[in-house]
Amino acid sequence: LIMNDLRDRVVIETDGKLMTGRDVAIAAMLGAEEFGFATAPLVTLGCAMMRVCNLDTCPFGVATQNPELRKRFCGKPEYVINFMKFVASELREYMSKLGVKTVDELVGRIDLIKPKENLTDREKEIDLTNILNRDFASNKVEYNKKSQYDFKLDSTLDEKVFAKEFKTAFAKGTPKTITVDVKNTDRTLGTIFGSEITKKFDDKLEDDTFKIICNGSGGQSFGAFIPKGLTLELVG
Repeated sequence: LIMNDLRDRVVIETDGKLMTGRDVAIAAMLGAEEFGFATAPLVTLGCAMMRVCNLDTCPFGVATQNPELRKRFCGKPEYVINFMKFVASELREYMSKLGVKTVDELVGRIDLIKPKENLTDREKEIDLTNILNRDFASNKVEYNKKSQYDFKLDSTLDEKVFAKEFKTAFAKGTPKTITVDVKNTDRTLGTIFGSEITKKFDDKLEDDTFKIICNGSGGQSFGAFIPKGLTLELVG
């Protein structure tokens, strides 16, 4: 990306088995700017890795629609918040040891990574040359410079429809239901509107205060992160 002058056009995200602040530090030094957590936060919510998520038989009520099994769910948002604070705290400790003040300063610092010396015979056979290539280790501009990109948020249903249709009800916090047509290209439907609900009402709204009946095909991250008080119902 740097060789082709494309680094400033992308944001690199990594995920997969990130569990500690050390994992985040290494990922950042290898070039990542965003970090996806999934398994570890699920465990904090009670997941025991039964690997039956697709069978609707999760005994801990995490990945199931069965009302009786869902009663067993004992997770709380505070558990995930606490875990992520521990991860951030450990990351800060590693950053302090490495002499950097911000995560941006850590991104791409391959020169700070060194292979262990006390390796087993099998581990010595692993060639890390391409991973620990230091040709661009001192090239900070490409890592920290970002071209502005228009995500066209104004054209989303959240902005075009929800904000207008719920304007009066939102101001007073009164119940309202609307119906809209959706396509699978409508990504993260409800997320922007949900963020506005959280800002104004926190979690004080009753369930189904704002209800949106969607006809069609739900897109990626349909209803992701929507708060209490907002309900999405998909027919299609």
